[in-house]
Amino acid sequence: MIKRDERIAQQVVARLLPYLSSPNGNSRSRLIDTRIAAGYLGISQSALRKLKSRGYIPFVQINRRVMYDRVVLDKWIVRKRVKR
Repeated sequence: MIKRDERIAQQVVARLLPYLSSPNGNSRSRLIDTRIAAGYLGISQSALRKLKSRGYIPFVQINRRVMYDRVVLDKWIVRKRVKR
């Protein structure tokens, strides 16, 4: 039972690790790529690209690389919050 639990825990860590760290080793890099930003927002990468191309979500372009600012995404989330 313990080995099974350890194996499950390792699988969970392996799936979450890309969202928790960046390629440069900084676990809270301010600029994040499309894959990590989509996971951060809980949407697919294609949905994020559509929001970006329609001008609904702010992004930063460095050379040809598209990046998203975590601070700006957090503010965008707050602005999109539905009040009932």
